[in-house]
Amino acid sequence: MTLLRAFVAVQIPQEIKIQIMAQTLELRQQAGRGVRWGSVENIHITLKFLGDITAKQVDVLSDALQTRVRTHLPFEIALAGVGTFPNGTFPNQKRPRIIWVGLADGEKRLTKLQQAVEAESVALGHAPDPKPFSPHLTLGRVRESLTGQELLMLQNALTGRDIRLAGRFLVNAVHLMRSERKPAGPVYTSLSTAALGG
Repeated sequence: MTLLRAFVAVQIPQEIKIQIMAQTLELRQQAGRGVRWGSVENIHITLKFLGDITAKQVDVLSDALQTRVRTHLPFEIALAGVGTFPNGTFPNQKRPRIIWVGLADGEKRLTKLQQAVEAESVALGHAPDPKPFSPHLTLGRVRESLTGQELLMLQNALTGRDIRLAGRFLVNAVHLMRSERKPAGPVYTSLSTAALGG
C-alpha cells in the first residue's frame, strides 16, 4: 500500500513569498549556519498535518474538504512580524527551534477555517492535533547541533528583528498537499484544492 505524507494548507502568493524573503535576507545572513532555512517555494500556512495517508484517504478527504470549506467566505489576511517557537517571541529563556513569520490581520477568520478543517479531519479518523492552532509561516528550523557561538549569533540576529507588513492577500481556498523528502529538501505538491464559498 502506497502512503503519502500529507497536510492541509493555505498557499501564499508568489509576490508575498518574495517580499518575505527580501525582508529576511539580512537575518538569514547574520544567523549563520545554525538554521536550516526553508525554500521560498515551500512557504505556506499549515492548517492540519495529516502524516501518512492512503490514496483512498486522499479522495475521501478532498471531497469532505470541498464540502466543508464551501461554507466559509473568502477573507483577507496580512503577514508581519518575526518570532520563534518555543514561546513565540525573542529573546526568551528557551532554546529556539522554529523561526516564523506571523499574522498582522485575519487571525480569527483563519482560526475558524482551521477549526473546520480539523473537525472534518478528525471525523474521518485522523488524530486530533494536541496543540492549539498558532498560525504562522515557518522560515527555518534551528539545528539541534547548534554550538554556543552559533546560538549567540542567532540571538544577536533575532534581537529587535521584525518584518514590516509583508503583504495582504485573499484566502479563497485550502489545499491538500503532499510532502516528499528529497536530498535537497522537502518538495510540496498540491493533491487537491477546496475553494471557499462566495
